[in-house]
Amino acid sequence: MKKSIYFTCIFLINLSYSIFASNNVLNNNQNDVKSSDMVNVIASIEVKEGKLEQFLDIFNSNVPNVLAENGCIEYIPAIDIITDLSAQILNKNEVTVIEKWASMEDLQAHLAAPHMSDYRIKVKDLVSKVTLKVLALAAK
Repeated sequence: MKKSIYFTCIFLINLSYSIFASNNVLNNNQNDVKSSDMVNVIASIEVKEGKLEQFLDIFNSNVPNVLAENGCIEYIPAIDIITDLSAQILNKNEVTVIEKWASMEDLQAHLAAPHMSDYRIKVKDLVSKVTLKVLALAAK
């Protein structure tokens, strides 16, 4: 029970940090990112051992809701495949979500959407770690 509470706390801390970090991109003049610029997101979701199929069922059932959101251009879950590339780091328990949003406001609305709150509740006991990269195009 304590372990489950610990992982739930870690998940919620990571989620809170990711929302905080997303909000700070709007105010980051160093990279000259405008709130209306297209935003790319790479979300890495580490799923507990033996829970990948269950997680993907829940995740994929929510994809149509996300794709229907204003400003959602792309929202694709992907898993590692085995290759002979030496730089590749395989993780059979990780789902990488490739996202593209029309603007930072659209991404922030996505994070606050009711169906995303429902999704987070459904997967909280399946997920051990979430990390985000929120990216703007380097060349304009």
